[in-house]
Amino acid sequence: MNPVKSTVLSVALLLSVTGAYAASKVTVAVGHMCCGKCRSAATEGLVKVADGISIEGDNVTLTPKGDDLLPSLEAMRKSGFPAKSLEVSGPVTLGISHLCCGGCRTGLTKALTTAKLEALDPDSIKMGTESVTLSPKAGMKLDLIPLIAGMEKGGFSPSKITLGTAAARRTGASVRRVAAR
Repeated sequence: MNPVKSTVLSVALLLSVTGAYAASKVTVAVGHMCCGKCRSAATEGLVKVADGISIEGDNVTLTPKGDDLLPSLEAMRKSGFPAKSLEVSGPVTLGISHLCCGGCRTGLTKALTTAKLEALDPDSIKMGTESVTLSPKAGMKLDLIPLIAGMEKGGFSPSKITLGTAAARRTGASVRRVAAR
């Protein structure tokens, strides 16, 4: 497994979605944020990829520049502040570099359903040629960290993480509804 992608799995992020997609505010819950040097290191690591950075206790709130959350996750990890969870309450689109055939789509579907995530709505899984859009069950939050771990175990890794239903429309890819197996 790619060490960078593997490390992303350990990144904890608690998302608080304030918009349907781009410029969504997120709150990153980190394992520690004990002093001014920690706050400075986190801020310095994020300044190129996020705006509106504020830190309260062990929570870092930010607005990613653009609509991709992955650079913020990477910046937090590289700054020494991996998170514990990545919870979303609405749709999320994960860019996947290779969903080129039925075998790839079947493999990703299997990886997603094998992860046995109680909050994942299996009827919401929609695949394009370069992305998968999915949602939590009504009234639940979906933790993306075990979802990404399941994807990676199945041989897939996200190249982009975008919030909201508009993200699926922006991919330009044909979308297929996938039934859980």
